[in-house]
Amino acid sequence: MKLVRMNYFSKVFIWLVLAGILLFMCCDRKPRRGAAYVSWKIQSMHRKIPGIDNGSAYFGGYDEGTGIIVWVNSMSCSLKIKDSWDKTRNCVKYGGYIETINRQKIYVDCYVEERIKGSVTIDEEEYDLANGSLFLIKLRTAQIKVKQIEQDIYDITPRTRNQLVEDIPEIKAFFESPANE
Repeated sequence: MKLVRMNYFSKVFIWLVLAGILLFMCCDRKPRRGAAYVSWKIQSMHRKIPGIDNGSAYFGGYDEGTGIIVWVNSMSCSLKIKDSWDKTRNCVKYGGYIETINRQKIYVDCYVEERIKGSVTIDEEEYDLANGSLFLIKLRTAQIKVKQIEQDIYDITPRTRNQLVEDIPEIKAFFESPANE
C-alpha cells in the first residue's frame, strides 16, 4: 500500500510542477517600469547655461534601462509624471505634467511598447519614439520650446546624464540658443 501511495503523490507532484511551468511560460511578462527625478546645480564662475549647469530631468525606466528622458532647463519646476501599466495598449505609460514656477502646466503622455517604440505627446505635440526618446524642454522663454533628440537612451542613467552633454552637441546648442529663436 505504501508503494502505491508514494507513486500516486509523485505523479500528482510532477503534474503540478508541469502545470506551473506551462502557466508561467504562457503568461505575458510585463516589462519593469519605474521613475527617477533628478535636479542639479553646478557651481561655476563661468556663465551659467540653464539646462546644462542647472536643471531637472525625468527618467522613465523601461525593463532594464531607460525608456524616456524629459530634460528641462529649470530646477524650480515640478515634474509630476507617474508611471503605470496601460492595459488597453498593453504597454508602459508615463503620464502627468511639468509645472513651471508660475503654475503653467505642460502635459506629458508617453506610451512605451518596446525599446524605442511608442509615442509621446508633449504640450499637445505628438512624437514617435522611433525618432528618439530624449526630449529637451525650454521653459524660460516666451514660448515653450521642445526638441526631440534622435538618441537611444536605454543605457543612460541619472548618474551618466553628463555624458550625454559631451556626446551630443545638440543638447548644449539647444539650451544655449537665444530665447527668441
